Amino acid sequence: MDRRVPTLAGPGGGAAWLALVAVAMCASVARGETLNPNLWGTDGNVTAIAQSANTLYIGGAFSSVAPNTGALVPIDLRSGRVLPSLPKVAGEVRAMAHDGSGGWFVGGVFNAVGGAFRHNLAHILADGTIAPWDPNPDGMDVSALALRDGVVYIGGNFSHIGGESRNSIAAVDATIGTATAWNPSAGGWVSTLLVKDQRVYVGGVFSTIGGAVRRNLAALDVTTGAATSWDPEPIGWVHAMAVRGRTLYVGGSFGYIAGRYRNLLAAVDLKTGEALEWNPNGLGLNNPYFPAPTVSSIALEGNTLYVGGLFTSIGGADRAGLAALDVRTGVATEWNPNQSPIWILSLAVHRQTVYAGGYFTTIANQPRSAIAAFDARSGELTDWNPSANGPVEAMVVSGDVIYAGGAFASVGPRLLRHNLAALDATTGEVKAWNPNPDGYIIYGLAVDAGSVYVGGGFSNIGGAARNNLAAVDTTTGVATTWNPDADGAVRSLVVAPGAVYAGGDFTRIGGQRRTYLAALDKGAGAATGWNPGPNNSVFALVDGGSTLYVGGVFDQVRGVGAGAGLVRTSLAAVDMATGVVLPWSPNVDSWVATMALSGGTLYVGGRFGSVGGQTRNALAAVDATSGTVTRWNPDVSGGHGVYPVVHALAVNGGAVYVGGDFDQVGGQPRNCFAALDGSTGTATGWNPHADDVVWSLTSSENSIFAGGWFRSIDGFPSATLAGVTVPPPRAVAQLFRASQPDIAHVLALGQNWPNPARSSTSIRFALPEAAAVDLEVFDLQGRRVAVPVDHEPRFAGEHEVQIQTAGWRSGTYLYRLVAGGSVVTKKMLVVR
Repeated sequence: MDRRVPTLAGPGGGAAWLALVAVAMCASVARGETLNPNLWGTDGNVTAIAQSANTLYIGGAFSSVAPNTGALVPIDLRSGRVLPSLPKVAGEVRAMAHDGSGGWFVGGVFNAVGGAFRHNLAHILADGTIAPWDPNPDGMDVSALALRDGVVYIGGNFSHIGGESRNSIAAVDATIGTATAWNPSAGGWVSTLLVKDQRVYVGGVFSTIGGAVRRNLAALDVTTGAATSWDPEPIGWVHAMAVRGRTLYVGGSFGYIAGRYRNLLAAVDLKTGEALEWNPNGLGLNNPYFPAPTVSSIALEGNTLYVGGLFTSIGGADRAGLAALDVRTGVATEWNPNQSPIWILSLAVHRQTVYAGGYFTTIANQPRSAIAAFDARSGELTDWNPSANGPVEAMVVSGDVIYAGGAFASVGPRLLRHNLAALDATTGEVKAWNPNPDGYIIYGLAVDAGSVYVGGGFSNIGGAARNNLAAVDTTTGVATTWNPDADGAVRSLVVAPGAVYAGGDFTRIGGQRRTYLAALDKGAGAATGWNPGPNNSVFALVDGGSTLYVGGVFDQVRGVGAGAGLVRTSLAAVDMATGVVLPWSPNVDSWVATMALSGGTLYVGGRFGSVGGQTRNALAAVDATSGTVTRWNPDVSGGHGVYPVVHALAVNGGAVYVGGDFDQVGGQPRNCFAALDGSTGTATGWNPHADDVVWSLTSSENSIFAGGWFRSIDGFPSATLAGVTVPPPRAVAQLFRASQPDIAHVLALGQNWPNPARSSTSIRFALPEAAAVDLEVFDLQGRRVAVPVDHEPRFAGEHEVQIQTAGWRSGTYLYRLVAGGSVVTKKMLVVR
């Protein structure tokens, strides 16, 4: 029996619903954990972040900064500019099919589209929202899509889709996403599909399909899925197909088809399966260290067949990866736009222009990154230059727009910035500031009084010779006269009123011998008399007011006037004025990479298994005064290596944000990035789903910025850099009582955050006593759109529920809490 509260918009419910709307419209708006999708990203690791006002300084090991467009973009055919109409895909797009209503079916290798979690297959509607349609294939990828009569034909590498077992090929209802009875079951990988008349032509690398032995190419009955007698049997992978009349043009990495020698490209009779006399004979370099020669893409225009791939000659002429062939003779035409080795993966022809995508950074002896356009008559390269930072694998023209998908994170301007850059924290765009350090990495950043202090491994920055540590002007990027001249990398910095504290791998700095830790005069950069002298590298520093907390890989700290070294394993506290090593000694069994101080608690992260004799995996909390390990124990585990590692920590409100290399923390699966309750150590409801390592974090009043080697965060493309707006540190009940004190004694419903919501939002509520709870979301017409909590028993106290909103249309919604005979309703907004 459905015990949910019925929809109020039905017969007799209109007046009640209008009253409910009126009450909800009085609700206030709060902010919360939501990703800034406009923040630009880099092409390498981001290992250091510092914020000053509205400027975000980032350092690491990268060469350029570019907008995070994701792996699917609409590009204006005239200007080459990326248009903002599609949700961003986090991953790789390999196939597209127009839905006939202005939207797109999209396949590839991805986990999210526009913040909505979709594995390798999604439907983007004409208004840019994500359809609820979710066949959810398992496996490695979706490589091919075709739409016919309300059915989406899907090829790739999977074994389950649309709720049914299907091996690498399936037909799915285009409206509801369930698999149809059509089940050819390929014994291999399907990479291309073509529907013509009552046949589905399938290419790839397989040995059986449609209940018959068929090698790499087959024709299937569109109704039954059974293989027909048509059987060209190519010896090698089939990558591309195009049809003209009763001829099927087939491209791939084969050398033999239908009993005849045909290298890379052939024409096959659609009725008989015989290879025609047409024989361009594609050739390439057979080198075991490089991919095999292949034809990867085909586009037909009139009597010309444009082909792209990895080859050196075709049609009897030298052609480097791109050619035009006569469909009657197979001979290469005079069209020859490129003479340098490239690999073309995708082609589209429109209005006398040939668009080519693939692996290249130059083409026709001109700089073009992964996508280019040529005059279809002369072969001349046009000025059109969108520039993608990874291979373009699929292209479809619709109207005045070309839709491009591939294994890229960015299309558009890429600005050269070597290891150091400044971004606008609001717009996300890169600023003109460019100190342009040489060297291999930036490890540490700090901003103070018009200067950015930069530590790392370099010898020149801001136009001046500076070894591993420098100060550059926040406006001009020019190096100041401050020059400590460190003889090894500087990894961590603290700028205090009287000095700049530096930790790293050096043994001499500021004109003095200082092992791994030093205090430097803010005027000239000379080392002060402060000299604790740890015996190995320092990775992290935290300013505790009068105490400097030091983390690294040392096991002794000499200390001022201490004589013999004091035992301090990886963690120590030093008086910032005198350099005296304090008795504080938590005793970590391996190295410390990061620390964050909140009140009287020092949070410590790194790669270790115990602190103070107690088991603590990679993360611990230590009393900042006594050094005693607290009971706080999130117990980090997993990751890419043998041991989990926490590389970065930041505290904001009541939450501890953790970045590193792990897959479980706080009792929940969390990949590389998590928010933990600062009191209990349990993971909060927010799950950012980082897809790789987080190296750095910084916190401001309402934001957390993360840097690393990830490509997506929270379902959005975020190439190595992400900005997250965090919730205000206020209890739900306090929020509720402030806004609706008249019924706060019954139950409390907090404002959702983020509000407005994009891909997801969280709702908190508090119960005065245990009760069965209903939490529902309605649109303004009274239609129920979601039931996050369906008459579930909940204990007294505060609760949090996360709702995925990526597939919802923009607009105002009402969410209603029913518990213990009381009803509370509030308003929420969803924007795109």
